[in-house]
Amino acid sequence: MVEGACIKIETMTGYSVYSKAKGDIMRALKVVTSFFLASFLALSIVTPSSGSPSLMGKKFANCAALNNVYSGGVAKNSKVTNIGGATNYLPVVKPRIYKANSSKDRDKDGIACER
Repeated sequence: MVEGACIKIETMTGYSVYSKAKGDIMRALKVVTSFFLASFLALSIVTPSSGSPSLMGKKFANCAALNNVYSGGVAKNSKVTNIGGATNYLPVVKPRIYKANSSKDRDKDGIACER
């Protein structure tokens, strides 16, 4: 498998699931080789260089741009708490987006661009 590659499972209705978890490729291959399910699923390997923004963290130019998409900011995980005072919106947990925009987390509480 290519370094940093992900597995993409796509249904015929267009719903896609991306995963980097170990063992997912083998499980997906078993599913695809199943005669019944093979007609409903498509399998492809997506490398980061050709991947969609949902696979990688999109880097925003500033907090205003990030807040246009994620009004409450982006948290690195569900366990972080805001230390910067009261906010008007809840942050969305998006580890990849947070990692790409961690420089915008001024108070280093694990939430970038909270408001």
